[in-house]
Amino acid sequence: NAFASCFNMKSMTITKSGDIAGLALYNSLETLKIGECGDIGDGVNPIVSGTMSKLKDLTIEKCGDIQADAFGRFSGLETVTIINGGDIGEGAFSGLSNLTEISLGTVGDIGKDAFGSCSALKVLTIGTCGDIANGAFSPKQSGGNNGVKTVVIGTCGDISSSAFANTANFSRRGEIVTLTIGECGAIGSS
Repeated sequence: NAFASCFNMKSMTITKSGDIAGLALYNSLETLKIGECGDIGDGVNPIVSGTMSKLKDLTIEKCGDIQADAFGRFSGLETVTIINGGDIGEGAFSGLSNLTEISLGTVGDIGKDAFGSCSALKVLTIGTCGDIANGAFSPKQSGGNNGVKTVVIGTCGDISSSAFANTANFSRRGEIVTLTIGECGAIGSS
């Protein structure tokens, strides 16, 4: 509970830290910037115990692995920027219904459902990454993601067969309009 009494904090910058397993933050936070840290999350629980509905922007300059479900309660997030990071675990950012833009510079593997069910997603940019797992950028059910328009991937490993499955909501005619991949391993691997 290092920040338990900071009821009105709007912005937080962590310049350098070891692993970040949990933060006692209040819902007043709007911007979180992490300069350099070890792993984020413990692989079991989100890094906050409550819902962070006011946090709009997350920037991580350099981190280790982002563990499973680490940011699952950050429901207000609109933009996620990771400049340099390790693997992004299963469901790490899953279910963030306000997330419109993801920018990943250099990251490791992107796990199953890492950004799954992010129904407002419009723009995805990846510089370099490892493998992209099943459901990494897919909604849980058909038609759940109503408007991914632009996907740009510079270099990546294998792209699984359902990494981007169901990204079109046919009732609204949403669809990926622009897909650019510079270099990748196998496409459609399982």
